[in-house]
Amino acid sequence: MRISALLALLLLGAVPGCGDIDIVSVRSGNAIPIAMQGEWRGSWSSTSSSATGAVELRLQSYDGEAVVGVTIDNPCVVPRSYQLIVTGTSMRLHADGATVFTAVLAAEGIMAGTYQATWLRDLPPIEDISGVWEGTVVSATSGALPLMLVLHQSVRGGAVVVDGALLLPGVLPGSLGVTGSLRFREGMFDFVLGTTSGVVPAMQMAGIGDSPSLAIRDGLLQVAPSPLLPFQNAVWQAAWKSR
Repeated sequence: MRISALLALLLLGAVPGCGDIDIVSVRSGNAIPIAMQGEWRGSWSSTSSSATGAVELRLQSYDGEAVVGVTIDNPCVVPRSYQLIVTGTSMRLHADGATVFTAVLAAEGIMAGTYQATWLRDLPPIEDISGVWEGTVVSATSGALPLMLVLHQSVRGGAVVVDGALLLPGVLPGSLGVTGSLRFREGMFDFVLGTTSGVVPAMQMAGIGDSPSLAIRDGLLQVAPSPLLPFQNAVWQAAWKSR
């Protein structure tokens, strides 16, 4: 059974890129202002030393909520939880109430402040994958088994997330609570899902989806050893059916 390296990386939790920031909350008027949406790249510099580094911002809106990704190459920005505050013309990154980085929209396509960033491009649209998905799970020990996912998409802490239930009719008597994340690319999305804390059997699944057709044709699933399931590793595919 061949499994792509990208899917394996997604399933294993894919260690975030160096400098990726865990944003626990995003405070804004509502969504990200139109003038600030898109991918921004630039640099920061220290006022007390010659140190410099790269900064990347990914700013979007979904269902009236801010969707934000921040990557900063700065040894002072250590792994911890941050709050991002967005206004119509500025962004501030806070940790324990203290401002870490700040910038304002100085001109069209330019942010200036603690860091300098230039607008690079529009980001791929965020599709809504909420609803019922149906497909199959295939393993060497059990053959093909029916699979169903019931998902609801939302924004939490500036990230696009999904929550819902996983069903394996004829194998498990009920449903398993699941939660996960999405990241959209051009015409595609990366999908990572796992059972919620305390759910047995514990399960993780990942896939690369096609945005236009709302289908995942090449997915990977791993399960903690359990007498409830006849496999520990499987591939899966599913397609969106209804809301």
